[in-house]
Formats: sequence, structure tokens, C-alpha cells
Amino acid sequence: MSQEPRYGYGSSGQTGSYPSEPGMDNEQEQSGGMTDKMNERMSQMGDKVTEQADMQKDRAAEGLEKTAGKMREQMGGGPAGQVGEKMAGSLEKTAGYLREHQTEEMWQDLEQFVKEHPIQAAVTAAVAGFVVARVLR
Repeated sequence: MSQEPRYGYGSSGQTGSYPSEPGMDNEQEQSGGMTDKMNERMSQMGDKVTEQADMQKDRAAEGLEKTAGKMREQMGGGPAGQVGEKMAGSLEKTAGYLREHQTEEMWQDLEQFVKEHPIQAAVTAAVAGFVVARVLR
């Protein structure tokens, strides 16, 4: 009484297959369910991060607008007043940009700027890093 192997070539020359283990379909369903749950969790986390970024973006826009208003109040006339007015206008323009664009759009704009102007982007990043380091001291 010879038994045919469960896989490979049997004595009749036909190929067999690996035996299916009991519960294999159930394990696959469970792993698929876990993958779905993980994807859903990641999506929820992404939504939460985007929501927080949008809130911070709005707060930054408010801060820029307040700063622009204070600059206008404190700058007098003459050349200093003109420079202050230009800076305040730039701050308000930036605040408007923050309010009008979604976070994803801003990242795309930033990527495009870096691609088109790599040296300016590097210098700007270095200056911003220096300013942030000085402020945090």
C-alpha cells in the first residue's frame, strides 16, 4: 500500500498541490480584515493631521494679520513708515494665501518653488533656521 505524496509528482506523473490547511481561508479573512482596519486607522490619522495643520494654518494667518496691524500702528511717516507699510502688506498677502489655500496645495507650491529656485530655497531655509534658533534661545 503506497501513498501518493501530497505535493510534487505522484506515481502517476500528475502534479499535486500543497494540502490546504484547515482554517486557512479563515486566517486569510482575518488578515484581510486587519489590513482593512489598519488602512482605516491610517486614513483617520491622516485626516486628523490635516485637520490640525489647517487649524495651525488659520492661527498663523491670524497672527500675521495682527502683526501687520501693529506694524502699521507703530511705524511713523517717512522712509521707516514706507518700509513698515510694505512689510505689513506682505504679511497680509501671506495671511490671505494661508486662508485661501489648502495644506496640500501649499506643499505643492513649495515643492514647485524649490524645483524652480533651489539656491533661493536653500538660502531661505538657512535664514529661517537661523531666525528660529535665535528666537528659541
